[in-house]
Order: sequence, then structure tokens, then C-alpha cells
Amino acid sequence: MIIGRLYMKFFDENYSQEIPTRIKCLRKKYNLKQSDLGNAGQVSQVESGKRPITSSMLVYLNALTASSYTYIVFGEFV
Repeated sequence: MIIGRLYMKFFDENYSQEIPTRIKCLRKKYNLKQSDLGNAGQVSQVESGKRPITSSMLVYLNALTASSYTYIVFGEFV
């Protein structure tokens, strides 16, 4: 349980704040509307950092932009 909390703390401090920016940049780069990724209101909340990204948004972003999950979540190309 401690390892899980440490991992989440590390993730929150190093990656989670960048996900909304990456999502918005990818969406704009590929001329996608928020509604292309799911419920526009939810996508807006994710892009503003008020809500975590959902698995369905990850799937849509991956399919529509050919961006890897690793890049979307961590910002790293593998």
C-alpha cells in the first residue's frame, strides 16, 4: 500500500499536471473538437485540470492522433 501511495505522489508531482496541456495541444494540432474525444464538458474539465483523464479519452486520442499512451500520459516518446 505504501508503494502505491508513493507512486501516486510521484505521478502527481511529475506528470499529472502536464496531461491537460498535452491533451489540448494534441486536440488542436489535429483539429479535433472536444466532442470528438467524448463529452465536451468532461473534456473541458480534463483540459482545465479539474478532472483526471478517462480511459475512453486516452483511447480516442490514441486512435485519432496516433499518439502513444506513454506520450499522452508521460510526455515521452518510446
